[in-house]
Amino acid sequence: MKNDYRKQQYVKNTKKIRSILQELPVFAADYFTYLENREISVNTRLSYAYDIRVFFRFLSQSAGFKKENMRTLPIKKLELLTPSDLQEYISYIAVYQDPDGENTSNKECGKARKIASLRSFFSFFYDNHYIRTNPAALIKTTKIPKKQILRMDKSEVASLLSSVSAKEGLSDMERLYQDKIWLRDTAILTLLLGTGLRVSECVGLDIEHVDFKKKCLYIIRKGSDEDVAYFEDEVAFALQEYIQYGRDLFKPCERDKNALFLSSQHKRMGVRSIELMIKKYAKRAGIGDYITPHRCRSTFGTNLYRESGDLYMVAEALHHSSVETTRKHYAAMEDDQKRKAAFMSSSLFNVNKDIIS
Repeated sequence: MKNDYRKQQYVKNTKKIRSILQELPVFAADYFTYLENREISVNTRLSYAYDIRVFFRFLSQSAGFKKENMRTLPIKKLELLTPSDLQEYISYIAVYQDPDGENTSNKECGKARKIASLRSFFSFFYDNHYIRTNPAALIKTTKIPKKQILRMDKSEVASLLSSVSAKEGLSDMERLYQDKIWLRDTAILTLLLGTGLRVSECVGLDIEHVDFKKKCLYIIRKGSDEDVAYFEDEVAFALQEYIQYGRDLFKPCERDKNALFLSSQHKRMGVRSIELMIKKYAKRAGIGDYITPHRCRSTFGTNLYRESGDLYMVAEALHHSSVETTRKHYAAMEDDQKRKAAFMSSSLFNVNKDIIS
């Protein structure tokens, strides 16, 4: 399946990794070559690169390393790190300033990810005998409580979709702009809620990936797997309306002429654009600004599980790597299903009440 967007993203993110490597010690390249050989996705490798860069920026400001050139830092110097140094790093990543002077903060989940990246980095060099000790193994972290699945109820979904066509309180200029984008935005929201696609999968769609006869989408999933996602009449109608009457208003540039969803800059819409779009409509609908594309996905998964009671079906529809991933996310709902089963079985006793009494 042809997908120019994926190729563009791969090239773009590969260049970003190479740029970041120019800031890191020379030996760091061996770790990223190892990740690539293990076929770790380019997006994951880029995330690791960002996290490792934060660590070496911290190290360049630390007392024992201030005089060192990070680019030419000997790998054996890593053996000098102490548990105290690494605990200081954990404090540092809570709130730190990047080279441009921008403040960045991390909650527990963000800190846990950066620590996991660092552990992986050090483990590679320790396991392959570059260093004799693994200081990252000494990092103590608190256990992150499992997040509850957050989803929208039917009234919130209705309010969110209605807000796209609502024009109350908008200026004349805003009304004109809304006239241009409402078919596109309705199609995106309906698609996310009706298929459970990840937002990255949504922005990667081209027109040719939509098959109205079979009512399906040909998509590249997380991990670059090719897959098919089916949709129902509501999604089909929203997509057809946008493609027939709304898409040409955006006049795509040559590079993104095949992209399904286009921005006002005539380019393929990005992940961040859709995140901001959903937040805008959620705020306008009065259901808070906490609604995200992932919450649309969770809402789809929740509804599917309630209708089917089949975790395997949900896992397949959401393209989870295993049903255990689905079970973790929907464990509370699984309990609800068990309670429902117990309640239904109680009807046996209702039939025989007269006999028992």
